[in-house]
Amino acid sequence: MSNIWSLIGITLLFLGKPDKAILAFKRQIEVTPSHEQAWYGIGEAFSLLGKPDEAIAAYQKQIEITPNHKYAWGGIGDAFILLGKPGKAMAAYKKQIEITPNHKRALNGLKALMR
Repeated sequence: MSNIWSLIGITLLFLGKPDKAILAFKRQIEVTPSHEQAWYGIGEAFSLLGKPDEAIAAYQKQIEITPNHKYAWGGIGDAFILLGKPGKAMAAYKKQIEITPNHKRALNGLKALMR
């Protein structure tokens, strides 16, 4: 049951409760500091709360744990869009596509930036 807090966090995200999800993911990190799903979940929750700086910090922590994570760079790209930094967003999306060539989030982000 070492992933229970992460599972609770994911459930809370699906229920539309990102603030409570963050608390669950943080509990998971207390148990397993390098739990990549929990760090990614925190990034997603902060994105949903409209807090891109906090989201980027969580995604970057997750990338420290798993450098070639199949989703984190896409989340960073989205957060940079919210911050009004399209150049940094484009770089993040491109990095994501290097790791996961058919990553829809990153491909859609790049298409939107190229319009």
